[in-house]
Amino acid sequence: MEFAYSQYVYQCLILPLVIAAGLCCASVSGVYKVFRQVRKAQGLEIMMGAAGIFLLAALAFMHIGVLRNGGIHLLTERETDAQAASGKIEKVQQLTEWQFYNKYGDAVSFEIDGERYHVFSLGNIEKGDDVEITYLPESRYVLSVRLKAPKQ
Repeated sequence: MEFAYSQYVYQCLILPLVIAAGLCCASVSGVYKVFRQVRKAQGLEIMMGAAGIFLLAALAFMHIGVLRNGGIHLLTERETDAQAASGKIEKVQQLTEWQFYNKYGDAVSFEIDGERYHVFSLGNIEKGDDVEITYLPESRYVLSVRLKAPKQ
C-alpha cells in the first residue's frame, strides 16, 4: 500500500493548523466579548458565552493534538527524507481524531521493533505480519507498507 506525502501534509498539517488557528482566534474573540459584556449581561448569557468559548477551545485542542502527534514535523520534513524499516508488527492501535485526523476514520498506529509508526490504514495487514515500510523519520508517518511474505 502506498500513501501520498501530500495527503499527510494536507490532513495532518494544513487542515489542523488552519482550523486550530481559526478556533483559537474565535475563542479569544469570544473571551473578549464575554468580559466586555459582563456588566450588562444576565447570568444565562454569560454561561452560554462561556460554554461556547469552552467548546471552541476544546475543538482547537483536538486539532493541536493532531499537530503534536507528528503533523508539525511536516513543516521541515520532506518526502525525500523517507527511510526504510522492516520487521514484524508487534502492536496495532486504532487512533482517534484527537491523535490523527483521517477522513476515512481507520487510522492506526503500529510498532515494529519497539518503534511506533502512524498510517491512514493497514488494510488487510495485521499484528504478527512481516512487513517492509517506508516512513518519514520525524513524524513517523508511513508512506508505504508491503508484506514481505504472502499470507498462507
